Amino acid sequence: SAYEVRECIVYANSGKEYNITDLVGTIEISESLNTETIDVEIGIVDGIQFLENAIISGNEKLSLKIVHKSFGKDEKEKKKYDLNLRIAEIGRFVRSKPGTQSYFLICFSEHMYTNAIKKLIRPFEGSIGSIISNICKKDLKIEKIEKINTETKGIIKGIFPRLSPLDAITWLNRN
Repeated sequence: SAYEVRECIVYANSGKEYNITDLVGTIEISESLNTETIDVEIGIVDGIQFLENAIISGNEKLSLKIVHKSFGKDEKEKKKYDLNLRIAEIGRFVRSKPGTQSYFLICFSEHMYTNAIKKLIRPFEGSIGSIISNICKKDLKIEKIEKINTETKGIIKGIFPRLSPLDAITWLNRN
């Protein structure tokens, strides 16, 4: 009850935008230090046949805006979360009664979609920190990124051997 969904917009592959904020029943966000992404499950209660009308099949962009409110005297907004996601799959589909269906949109971070379709086959040179920073900003197009220590010792030089961006980062850290 301390969180409020301000906006949930699906950008269909046809180019149309659908505001499904009123269809959202539950949201579960999973984040871990052991994974490169956040996983978001959005529970939808659909009485308007959204899936069929919008032709949602997966891979669509989804913008989710959530606000955490304090319950003090002034009820000021504390934190805002703007998540840019991709729909990976539609799961747990149930048609509970005629005209009503429920399902979960299983989503992940936008940079994971980019990571899955992009391979790095190019030379690199510089400090490990600056190479990783460039991969995050240029290849994965991560806009909101904390400061990466680019002042690492030593300059390295090599060629990425057909690695996805996140595998290249892991490889650089390991070697």
